[in-house]
Amino acid sequence: MPVIKTRSRQNMLDVAIQEQGDVSAAFDLALNNGFSLTDAPDIGTEVQTASAKNKEVVKFFNTELKHPASNDGVIINKGIGYWRIGIDFKVS
Repeated sequence: MPVIKTRSRQNMLDVAIQEQGDVSAAFDLALNNGFSLTDAPDIGTEVQTASAKNKEVVKFFNTELKHPASNDGVIINKGIGYWRIGIDFKVS
């Protein structure tokens, strides 16, 4: 199995598209490497990948030197634990 190093802001979905050409490969990729789908591993984390499912997509990312990165690092605190009465929590 080839081993790659993650880049800035990549999660398992991004790595699956980049290395295997198919987002459905993310499930196996995450399971085999001990991550969840939405984990954002540190830059340079080694990830074992499998052979490409869609070679055209993989070829695109390799020849264009593009790397998908969907984790913007912004955490939006939502929900009742963060609401304040009279500001964003309406009592009727």
